Amino acid sequence: MVFRPGCRTDRLRPRRVSLISQASQKYGAIFSYCLPSIASSTGYLSVGSTGSAPAGIRYMPMIREASDSSLYYVKLVAIKVGGKKLDIKQKVFSKARTLMDSGTVITRLPPAAYSAMRAVFRRHTVNYTAAAAFQILDTCYNLGGHEEVKVPAVELVFDGGASLNLDLDGDNDGPTHRKHV
Repeated sequence: MVFRPGCRTDRLRPRRVSLISQASQKYGAIFSYCLPSIASSTGYLSVGSTGSAPAGIRYMPMIREASDSSLYYVKLVAIKVGGKKLDIKQKVFSKARTLMDSGTVITRLPPAAYSAMRAVFRRHTVNYTAAAAFQILDTCYNLGGHEEVKVPAVELVFDGGASLNLDLDGDNDGPTHRKHV
């Protein structure tokens, strides 16, 4: 099999020139990838069936929409903060498309879901001084003087049972190196 390599970052998108489209006749349109965190240099790309997948790995269906067939979407079904599932009605998630973008550190949620998550997160972080909002980032803290920072785990749960723990340690952006949610 000969692949036409791409020079851009969108070669896993559902397009004719994508790696997945080119390999789909031989391997099926199944793929998974893991980008390494800032602290790690290990990542992988797996193409084909799940037969050789490590134990415990979870998959989620990816959805293509006719209105934008160049992207994959996933179905977000719940949010957990501090290990507890938030009381968010399913219609909040069903009305909004969920796009996973590995090229950004900002997670955007439907307004009702974000408000619920932010309220619970703020209750867990009352020991930290709130900082002024920075553009769209309205849950910011001044962590100066804190040797150790403990924030609740934030977990996004998807259709199919897969979940994503948001890495709050890597989000040091902004003019004063604030932590952002």
